Amino acid sequence: MGRGFERKLPSLSLVSSFVYRILSTTLLIVAGLNPATASARAGRTTVLVDRALGNGRVRLVRTAGGQRALVRVDARGKSHRIACGRLTGAWGLWVTDVNSDQRPDLVIALRKKARHDPVVENRPHVYTLYGNRCLPLWRGTRLAGRFEQLDVRGPRLWALERVGRGQRRVARYRWRGFGYTVERVLWRGRAVPTRWKQRFRKARR
Repeated sequence: MGRGFERKLPSLSLVSSFVYRILSTTLLIVAGLNPATASARAGRTTVLVDRALGNGRVRLVRTAGGQRALVRVDARGKSHRIACGRLTGAWGLWVTDVNSDQRPDLVIALRKKARHDPVVENRPHVYTLYGNRCLPLWRGTRLAGRFEQLDVRGPRLWALERVGRGQRRVARYRWRGFGYTVERVLWRGRAVPTRWKQRFRKARR
């Protein structure tokens, strides 16, 4: 009977493990973290944007250290880091062909300071992709206005911009060999129409 009673007692290691899990979960909740996802986030790369590229994909990711980077995923699912220099504050990525040379180009939106514009703002950079490295075609300080959202299709770019006095506009740009020039202003006002909000929201996905 004594031995049977002893078998029913949980081992010290199981008790310790249970107490540890309870304490860990309590600490995560106090810290404002979700216990179900906190461990998955720790030390893991986060995909910010995922785009089709030929038979594979290209991704803008945030590394465990908080840096931005580009990763190409080939048709077999293997990942390759793309050498593209520093992508400080990158948040948007579009795959297109700005100059119709049949080579994939990347339009990247970054939020950072610029050498001749030392305030934190959105900046448009354009690169052409050669295998696992990208070469800059244009690293713009800004467009004609201060853009908030982008949509990119071929040589054209649509931008939701701040243009002063509390007004915004939607401008359509076209690639001109080195940078973009305004082709047409499609809307200007204060309250952005729903159709433009939906278009730019869709373009971010």
